[in-house]
Amino acid sequence: MAEKKKLEWAQSLRGVGALLVVFCHLWLAIQEVYGVENSFCSFMTMDVLDAGKIGVSIFFFLCGYFVVSVKKKSPKDFWWGRCKRLYPTYWFSIICAIAFLGTVFSAEGIHILKDTFSWKAIAANFTMLQMFFRQQDILGCYWTLPIELLICGMFTVFRKRLDNENVVTGLFACTVAATLLMAAARGYAHVKLPVALPLLAITSLLGYFTRMADDGVFSRKRQWILFAVFILALLPITVMAYNFATEHQETWYRYFFTYCVGTLLFIGFNRLSVAWTPITVVGNYSYSVYLLHAVGFNFALRLFKDSLGAELMTIVCLIFIALFSVVAYQGVEKRIK
Repeated sequence: MAEKKKLEWAQSLRGVGALLVVFCHLWLAIQEVYGVENSFCSFMTMDVLDAGKIGVSIFFFLCGYFVVSVKKKSPKDFWWGRCKRLYPTYWFSIICAIAFLGTVFSAEGIHILKDTFSWKAIAANFTMLQMFFRQQDILGCYWTLPIELLICGMFTVFRKRLDNENVVTGLFACTVAATLLMAAARGYAHVKLPVALPLLAITSLLGYFTRMADDGVFSRKRQWILFAVFILALLPITVMAYNFATEHQETWYRYFFTYCVGTLLFIGFNRLSVAWTPITVVGNYSYSVYLLHAVGFNFALRLFKDSLGAELMTIVCLIFIALFSVVAYQGVEKRIK
């Protein structure tokens, strides 16, 4: 119980991450449907920051912070626990997406089922490895999940040496160097190389190093040095990688400031042990919220967008997000735990 109380800041931070992702995606949907404008929302999602990716960076900092269990378990037990946590709720979200967005419940159901939810895409998505099969994510938020599996694989490979501070530091340095090279290649050739993958691996390594420093195993001084190196390397990485825009309207400064804010939030919550009960509750539901929020608000929009204004529609969307998330958590995620 004392350990759980000690780590309440992490659940609160998870809640913040989930709310940032919901805020970003819901605002972009409301803006697209109703054509409304809001300077603060635009600042937080498109102009200067990307609230959704701030949330994602938070999740990967915390992924590294809690991946310490890889050292205590056999690879089989670790992966069984990881898959049990990730897959059932994920499969439930796919079923909900098909049922509520790709069937007769939706006026555009036949079109969506044909173009987005092809059987080939559905089969690939059920493996959570759709990016390797070159298939589209059924829901946009799924892009982070294969990356999480790869990062867990990295920690599994090095599990026997994760108590060695120099090994973890070397792994961090190699990942930063690889990210710089990939960013340079992306910027030079204007090819959409997945720079997000090594960037999120860096955040996970920093999360892991922080946990080891909190436990008194690693040096606190070196922890701050690694964070400083990350921020310094982040500037050339983002400038090189995002010096041209794709369909996501990327700009280097938006990615730079986004990762900086995610880093500051992780450090702040960790060092100050920030915990607020309502946000901690959201944190408990964060994985279900992350997976089901798009189903919730898209279904609400398809039902009521022609009869409700933007403000009331936003409230209805939040209610639907909460309903889908509670059902997913209580009916699947909590039972599997």
